[in-house]
Amino acid sequence: MKALLQSRERPVSGIRGATGRRGRIAGRDGFSLMELLVVINIAAYMLWLSLSPLFSLTSAYCVSEAAAAISSAIERGRSEAVNRRTYVWLLLQEENNQQLRGVRIGLVASGDGSANTNASNLIPLGKTTLCKGVGFADEAIASLNLGATNRILLPDCTQGLSSRVGTTTFVQGRSVTFQPQGEATTNATPSDSSGFDPMIVIPLREAHGTTLYAGNDAAVVIDGSVGMPLVYRQ
Repeated sequence: MKALLQSRERPVSGIRGATGRRGRIAGRDGFSLMELLVVINIAAYMLWLSLSPLFSLTSAYCVSEAAAAISSAIERGRSEAVNRRTYVWLLLQEENNQQLRGVRIGLVASGDGSANTNASNLIPLGKTTLCKGVGFADEAIASLNLGATNRILLPDCTQGLSSRVGTTTFVQGRSVTFQPQGEATTNATPSDSSGFDPMIVIPLREAHGTTLYAGNDAAVVIDGSVGMPLVYRQ
């Protein structure tokens, strides 16, 4: 009887041993901490590789969008000047909002048809537009092969019109004046005999935060004789 009881206990001991071995084998199916860290690093690197082209596309889009917005404002300014037979000023201002560089655009028209720049005579034409992720850079024109040497760089012209449009006060003096016949000049108070500027260049460069980076440049060029824009891209 005693021997029978002992023989019945042995399988139980064997099962416990087998259970222990299965537990140890099952423990080997997981990942060690080092293996998890390697996998996470590889995944992070692959994510960075996939996002880098996206950042480049976004930056390129900001420059193209700014060039298109400025061109649109130029066309509207000229159209308003011709249709109203008055003077219209395009206002441009570089800004840093919340550590992000950008260019703000505004338009004002003369109320009495003259080149009178008194605040009481200036009529805002719509709201201002802020183009983020870009800034002015004279160096940008070197990569665009503009050719002509009698060009005027608008960022260097700081004696133009200062005016208020909505809640924005343009104080940097960077302006283009459209005359009733459609010509364009950087002279804020032109007369009938003042003429026009042959080529007005607005150079743009990609900005990350408040820093400008070369390699993604554009320029909006105004033909002063007709007041029409042309965009150059790198």
